[in-house]
Amino acid sequence: MGNHRRLILVPQLPIAMRYQEWWPKAFEENLKEDFDEVVVLGTQKTVQPDSISGFSAVDASIKNELRQVRQYLEMDVTKDDFLFHFDLSFPGIFHSVLFHHRVARSAVFCHATALNRYDIFQSIRCGKWRSEKTHAGLYDMVLLATKYHKNKLKLPNALVLGSLPASPESITPERSPEPRTILYCSVSRPSNQKVDMTVEHEVRKITGEKIERRKFITWKGYYQFLDRCKFLLITSKEETYGYQVADAISRGCIPIAPRAYSYPELLPNELLYNPDVGPEEKAIQIKWIMEQQKDRQTIELVNDNAVKDFWNRLRKVING
Repeated sequence: MGNHRRLILVPQLPIAMRYQEWWPKAFEENLKEDFDEVVVLGTQKTVQPDSISGFSAVDASIKNELRQVRQYLEMDVTKDDFLFHFDLSFPGIFHSVLFHHRVARSAVFCHATALNRYDIFQSIRCGKWRSEKTHAGLYDMVLLATKYHKNKLKLPNALVLGSLPASPESITPERSPEPRTILYCSVSRPSNQKVDMTVEHEVRKITGEKIERRKFITWKGYYQFLDRCKFLLITSKEETYGYQVADAISRGCIPIAPRAYSYPELLPNELLYNPDVGPEEKAIQIKWIMEQQKDRQTIELVNDNAVKDFWNRLRKVING
């Protein structure tokens, strides 16, 4: 009789309309055949921030990690167990436990870290990055979505997967029957990292078109919105894991992004504009790209095959 193999998943707090809401179930479903048991630590109940008065993502995430620590310490960890943590960065309590209570093999995903200059903890950025770099050494592998992040982080145990898993909702065949009546859209929160409002203002002025941005309460509503949009305008000044691009393409919406960060790994050159010029010049380039691509019906990610093959590649990493 063989040994009992367990996959121990350590997800982030499942907040509604963020990738951490569906990651635990997706990882469990796609990797369970390789293990005798899958254990998911922490709460599995989706948190709806807008429905909780005085909600703090920081406080709620810390409480969830403390719950995960308690669960993990009560486990009888064996040499056959594999631990997969979903985020190196935040809040960062669980990682230190591995120093005293190790498994035979482990991996952690890294999305942005404190080297993102718009990190929520930017006031203590250097100290946070030192902590993250130390925590990275507690894992056998730090998994990254792009070469851009590997080059930026310079971690010796970093491994580029080349993509992230597609959202189950994004790949459903059902599409909104409404025509693509929205020319430009932005699905980013209007924060310093996600949106350069100066560029958006210039695009509106030069094209005369409205850039539509909405808040979504369901994944279905989000993807149906993308179904009605021709172009997804990306003016971000930093990038974490490329979901906006992948989601848009899955629904036939064409992204226009800066030629920087990880976007050149995701999009063909004809959809990228120069990020090193002023807002007006960027807007002119964006308008030109839009005019050149207005009749385009479909687009594939540069590494589209890698996206489709994510689970097989992750399985090889885990079983290697």
